Amino acid sequence: MNKRNFLLISFISLLISISISSQAYAKVTHAIVKDKSGLYYKYNYPALADSLVSDGILYDSFISKINDNGKLFAYLDDKVGFVNSDDVCDAVIIQGKDFQQFIDKSQNTSSVININGDFKAVSMKDGKLVEEDESTSIKDFTLEADSSTMLGFTYLKIKFVGANSTDYVVKYDSQQAMWSEQFNCFIIQFNGTHSATEYSKEKVEITNNNQAETEFDLENVQ
Repeated sequence: MNKRNFLLISFISLLISISISSQAYAKVTHAIVKDKSGLYYKYNYPALADSLVSDGILYDSFISKINDNGKLFAYLDDKVGFVNSDDVCDAVIIQGKDFQQFIDKSQNTSSVININGDFKAVSMKDGKLVEEDESTSIKDFTLEADSSTMLGFTYLKIKFVGANSTDYVVKYDSQQAMWSEQFNCFIIQFNGTHSATEYSKEKVEITNNNQAETEFDLENVQ
């Protein structure tokens, strides 16, 4: 049995698990399919589970793109980012590892990948299948102020899905942030104790080394 069939069996099994226990894989938010022309399609994970046990329209779209010389390319986790689906398949199907535990432990490893380009977000609206353009530009990021070290300084933490030390340069008010393996995000150290409300999201600059500088839609920033 080839790897594509392994991936399909793995994914179908996981979807059934989700439909039985909605909390089982709550952190994995989307499945990413790459079609034969190189376009990326983004499917909401819980919605696929619902489709599998209901009308099947969304799930059939997902399977058809894979069967038409496409592939299940990655899983999107809300903390880890994009995780290579081949690595997930090998771990879960061949090595018998737990799906979500493998995802959790994959951060800061080669299993976490960066996807550059635009997506087609596939979903159901008013009973119809729709595909909407969605850019990989980072529009959602958070600022956290951590002064719990009790050493008289504050870490400003800049977090976003897919963040890593290789592909991004992050600055706050022109000061470059450093990647922290401990916190799995970008950080800047400031003297004194500060709260998150003292920092402005408008001063954040995130540059993807493989793309132009990100433009932010501040209405979508959390």
